[in-house]
Amino acid sequence: MMKRVFIVAGAEASGTHLVASILVNHGCIDSDDFAPPPGQAGEDGLWYYIKNNLPFPPMPAAVGICFRLSFPMGLDDPNLSMVLWQFKCLGYNPMALVTMRDWRCITGAHLADNTHARSKQHSDNKKKKAYCDIFHPLAFSGDEYIIISYESLVSRPQSVSKWMVEACGLKFEKDSVPLIYDGNSKYYDEA
Repeated sequence: MMKRVFIVAGAEASGTHLVASILVNHGCIDSDDFAPPPGQAGEDGLWYYIKNNLPFPPMPAAVGICFRLSFPMGLDDPNLSMVLWQFKCLGYNPMALVTMRDWRCITGAHLADNTHARSKQHSDNKKKKAYCDIFHPLAFSGDEYIIISYESLVSRPQSVSKWMVEACGLKFEKDSVPLIYDGNSKYYDEA
């Protein structure tokens, strides 16, 4: 059986957590659930192993690993080429799910958080760099990817989740879709 990894990648506040939760609810292992080696507290799951080019810990049987990358990731800019290569070297077949969201709303989330961006221009620059850092490696790797729109998930949670889950080759369970609310409405003043 082929080992699968689903890399959920997007700009900060673009819906990576939501897409990852849908995959985890459909049987994938959450990469953040893996503990780093003893003495390495504070690192995020498998990211520690990839960042330090270490072999992975033993993996339980599952339909695949859900590996979420938010660009940038804290102070690190994830190297998607490296991540894809390391998973392939370990015998995994990677597929990326790229999250997109209305840019005005991403900017609103960045500025409301006070840790993601200092200004609208800073947010715009981070978003542009994030998607270059995602699509450039995917274009050259030849790995399969799909684009998931946050707005589509909000407007049609069941049908978009079904399409996404089935595109990953997983069995869709309609009761496994989390409650999805419109996080964009607060950024628009309906007059």
